[in-house]
Amino acid sequence: MLTARDLRKTFQAQEGKTLNALDGVNFEIAKGAFFTLLGPSGCGKTTTLRSIVGLERPDSGLIEVNGKPVFDSAGAVFVPPNKRRMGMVFQSYAIWPHMNVFENVAFPLRVGATRIGAAELAGMVARVLRTVQLGGYEKRPATRLSGGQQQRLALARALVMEPDLLLLDEPLSNLDAKLREAMRLELRRLQREVGITTVYVTHDQIEALALSDVIAVMRDGRIVQSGDPESIYNRPATRFVASFIGSTNVVEGRVRAAPGTAASGLVETGMGSFECVFSDAARGADAVALSIRPENVELTAEGEPAQPGRSGSHNVFAGRIVERVFLGEVVDYLVAVGAREWRVRGRPERSFPLHQSVSLYVRPAHCLALPDDLAPVAP
Repeated sequence: MLTARDLRKTFQAQEGKTLNALDGVNFEIAKGAFFTLLGPSGCGKTTTLRSIVGLERPDSGLIEVNGKPVFDSAGAVFVPPNKRRMGMVFQSYAIWPHMNVFENVAFPLRVGATRIGAAELAGMVARVLRTVQLGGYEKRPATRLSGGQQQRLALARALVMEPDLLLLDEPLSNLDAKLREAMRLELRRLQREVGITTVYVTHDQIEALALSDVIAVMRDGRIVQSGDPESIYNRPATRFVASFIGSTNVVEGRVRAAPGTAASGLVETGMGSFECVFSDAARGADAVALSIRPENVELTAEGEPAQPGRSGSHNVFAGRIVERVFLGEVVDYLVAVGAREWRVRGRPERSFPLHQSVSLYVRPAHCLALPDDLAPVAP
């Protein structure tokens, strides 16, 4: 449905430096999919979104919608934004404060190239307001809507033209935490009901995991990994992706026994030896970074019998609880292991007090060896 090929865009920064905002961006989005561009500030995700809608013109590359180019540097094609049949919701919503709900939604219909009769216009507005659960609010001033209602109004205005593509630029960032969580569910429900292909930009990993069919993780103007949320979280390709998506404990080490055809290999670290599974990119490497999610670290009290399934002397370490935070459904711990502090997440029914001496165990399947694409962390 949407294809991008080798998109490149540079900006001139201060002191004459050139910044590569887009450095060969490629992706394909299937019809009806929810596709998220995720990454830290300055990685190129918003520039990618603005290039899709036509608010930025890439230096080179190709963008096609339904097989037709809207930008093609080789063919000198650049379709202006108002002719791309795309709806966009900005971070600020960009709602007209002097208009009521009806007029805000009707505005793109009134200024469009196609003349629409009053009765048809009213019907289109009423239909999209029902879709976003704002039916009956037509006469309410836009300034008298709550944050969640304003977000739905912005969605209604983007959807009323029945666009081929919906683009969302961090639309939940201005909401408080509880409303943001509710609107994530509402937005996903709405997107599935309407069936519209959606491109979403965020730096919030939880949003990306909750909303997306496909996540593309960006860094320095490039997509470094893309896939469904479960594979991105459980099988990150690099240390950067593992560290950016959720919390993880990272340990640098050197390969002592490569996995070869086996399921796992041995890695020697300053803490001791780990038996781990290796990502494809880490196979053949001498130095690797181990990623271990906090929820995959098993805690037992010092002197307590080992848990079933533990085998061998690898992946077992002594530690001490130095901080604990009760979060309702989970308890977050900081555990001192030698000179390091590990994040561990456990269930509240099996709680450990401060200063408790504990044993930590990581199953080999939950220890992932990755290529180390970041600077070393403190030992």
